Amino acid sequence: MAVAAYASLLSLAHTLDQQAQHPVHRLHTEQLRSLQEKVMHLQHFLEHHSQSKISQEVEDVEGQIPVVANEAEDVIDSHVVSQWASKDTSSSDHDAAAALSSFYQDVDEVIQKVDSIVKELMEVVVKEELNDVKEPKLIVDSLPTNATSSRVLLSSGENSTMVGFDDRLVQIIDELTRDESDLKILPIVGMGGSKDPYLMGFLDEQNCWNLLCVKAFGEEVCPYSELEQIGRDIATLYVKTDDDKSKIVLPSEIWTMPQLRHINITWAVLPDPDPVDAKDHTTTILENLQNLSVIQKFKCAKKVVEKIPNLKELQVNYPYDLSEWSIFQLHNLAHLHKLESLSLNATKFPLKSITFPTSLKKLVLEHCEIPWEDMTVIGSLPNLEVLKLRYHASSGPEWNPVVGEFLRLKFLLIESGELVRWTAEDVHFPSLEVLIMESMRNVGEIHSSIGDIATLKLIQLRYCFGDIENSAKQILEEQRSNGNESLQVVIGGISL
Repeated sequence: MAVAAYASLLSLAHTLDQQAQHPVHRLHTEQLRSLQEKVMHLQHFLEHHSQSKISQEVEDVEGQIPVVANEAEDVIDSHVVSQWASKDTSSSDHDAAAALSSFYQDVDEVIQKVDSIVKELMEVVVKEELNDVKEPKLIVDSLPTNATSSRVLLSSGENSTMVGFDDRLVQIIDELTRDESDLKILPIVGMGGSKDPYLMGFLDEQNCWNLLCVKAFGEEVCPYSELEQIGRDIATLYVKTDDDKSKIVLPSEIWTMPQLRHINITWAVLPDPDPVDAKDHTTTILENLQNLSVIQKFKCAKKVVEKIPNLKELQVNYPYDLSEWSIFQLHNLAHLHKLESLSLNATKFPLKSITFPTSLKKLVLEHCEIPWEDMTVIGSLPNLEVLKLRYHASSGPEWNPVVGEFLRLKFLLIESGELVRWTAEDVHFPSLEVLIMESMRNVGEIHSSIGDIATLKLIQLRYCFGDIENSAKQILEEQRSNGNESLQVVIGGISL
């Protein structure tokens, strides 16, 4: 079983359960049910294949799960923080409605990404079944097949145009008419909702275009000539996979699109930019680009930084334990003066290999195994407000924060690691509003003075037991006795 994928789904499922129990922060009912259903099916799929050998293609798709699950939790956590903050502000009903609408939109985007993963899994396992019809495997039964959950895999209930069936028809007829006495299961499954028919191999570019015309316009040709040219231009710039199917290689033309605002593709590889554009021999600056994610093995060369001067959000992933980090030139991140949010997923990452920009407001680390004594580098970031130390982001049994650091930090999440002793007090996090600790089974306790932080609104423990749980309860009791009614403590989804 992909441990990281399954762990991230468990964490997300727990977060969604908490949302269901707290009406103030609740997702839209349909959104909650839809996302819970999809998470459940992915969990079931991983459980079903935990003891069997899986193909590299399935493993590659599973690798996308932690990224999307963590993104979903980030969206929900951010909403929780804004909800708590709004209690102390005089925000108008219009502002509150706008914030809620934005939150719902973000959740919809996450649901679409989960949908995409489920569909990719469906495509892979169906392809494997069809390639081995003599010994059909019931892999697909671990994905939803009943009427209720079929929405996860299929598009709407409209009549669909069947494509790519011609080559399989002869094979299926041969299996059905073969003179054999033994009965066997013959799976015939459709690929509902496939998002990349061109990449399946049974539709070439022209047939793919013809299918689009039939579905969009009801005829085999596009009635609007200008749309046809635009569509073909888009198709030309569409991403393509390389030999490693877990990656999506962005086209080099990406560097010649100055109006581009967002690049958001799971497991993408960014090509090196050319010194000058081939067409007009000039250099194009992507001044409007604000979001770039999720980039594999991002090379932060000077020429790349100069191309994206106004980037605000960056998510990068280094999937293996790399011995040579200098080739990625991450010290150049310091020149991204507009960068506010950075997510870094890297195994055993040496902090000396990177220079953070001082503009950074949000930092998410995962698998980095950064020694706690090096955390002072992060604590010195002057504008940092959100720090999420996810799955083994840090290493070592003891963290002794330094006074004068983390001065503006409002949100701190520490998840899973070796931490045993945390000597943090109120003076170490003077602006903290939300403290979340997850799967911290070895930590002895939270210092009682943490409750004296004037801005603190929420302490939340997930999968934490023993002394740490008791210390959180004690902090709440002390604050209540001192007249502090604003602090909330949530343990295991239950508000005390």
